[in-house]
Amino acid sequence: MRTSALVVAIASMASSVSALVAARLSTATLSETAPWKLTNIQYYISAVPSNETTNSTTPSSISFHIADTSPGLQFEGDCKRTVPANGSLTDGLWYPCGDIENMFWQFDSDKAIHIQHGWTDPSVGNAGQDFVTCFGSWATSAHPFAVPASGAWEPSTLKGTNYTQGCMEIYCTEMTA
Repeated sequence: MRTSALVVAIASMASSVSALVAARLSTATLSETAPWKLTNIQYYISAVPSNETTNSTTPSSISFHIADTSPGLQFEGDCKRTVPANGSLTDGLWYPCGDIENMFWQFDSDKAIHIQHGWTDPSVGNAGQDFVTCFGSWATSAHPFAVPASGAWEPSTLKGTNYTQGCMEIYCTEMTA
């Protein structure tokens, strides 16, 4: 009997905490009101060595420019990452975006870019409980261009594939405090 009363009490507290967080987020003075704008999206994936391809010595890389125009949260900068030849750009880790404070990104195996941006907003809570993080992601629609190692367009000479996309917008779809 005591266990079920404890479970009910914990469930009641959890819903109260959730309601409090939701109420505080709805009164936040800073909010992502505009999508993050990504431009000049480019990534290069070196060829994986196998019986049919050469071992590329060119590192894999990804880069893009990002801007946020939301009032009070504006930022702009370049995000980039390079890994050794035949390395993976999709390791599941979050990487800082240049010198933009509390802005991180990730690239996944579905060729989606994930963004997280955080900021302090005193209207959300007391000091130490006033940090808001916004998350969003979107799959790129970059166009692939094969890069031959020696100018010949044969599988045995493939050096890697370059992908490029002019722009895309990513909206904040989840916010936590």
